[in-house]
Amino acid sequence: MNKNEYQIVHLFPTSLFVNNIGVDEEVRNNVINEEMERMATGNGYFSKSKYLLNKPEYKNLKDEILHQLYLYTKHYLKVSDNQSFFLQNSWSVKHVPGDWAHEHMHGNSMISGIYYVKTTENSGGVNFIKPSGYTNLFHSNIRVKFDEETLQNSEACNQSPVEGNLLLFPSHLVHKVQKNL
Repeated sequence: MNKNEYQIVHLFPTSLFVNNIGVDEEVRNNVINEEMERMATGNGYFSKSKYLLNKPEYKNLKDEILHQLYLYTKHYLKVSDNQSFFLQNSWSVKHVPGDWAHEHMHGNSMISGIYYVKTTENSGGVNFIKPSGYTNLFHSNIRVKFDEETLQNSEACNQSPVEGNLLLFPSHLVHKVQKNL
């Protein structure tokens, strides 16, 4: 390699898996018609059932999500075949205009996911936030100015909601949902 050629090695990346698996109209209608309750925080609704994917009407969706989880963990992350994953909980969230979700992560879990069954043009995107103290580039107590924001130098990464998209990510990754406009 000569002095004008260089190589970039991404050390210890945090991986976000994104795949559009489509939306079955019957599944969409079932999710929309789930019994919901307003969150105590007043910023959204969630299904009363916290085990939606265990219901028979969601069997095909559950199977597809498990297949995608397999692709993420076995094909991409190269997790050994003798390791297995299972779903703990599954619920739906509905954000009406003005609703949002605060910064949070999912404890007592390894991988979390978001599946969009219905979105609108101004639905709030999910914003993944670089963990406090994570120093992939410069320490957080030094503020360096950049000419362009990239995944390597940003403090957050936004994913716009797209119907049918499934996002899988490490559960410790802090995220929030922007206001639904």
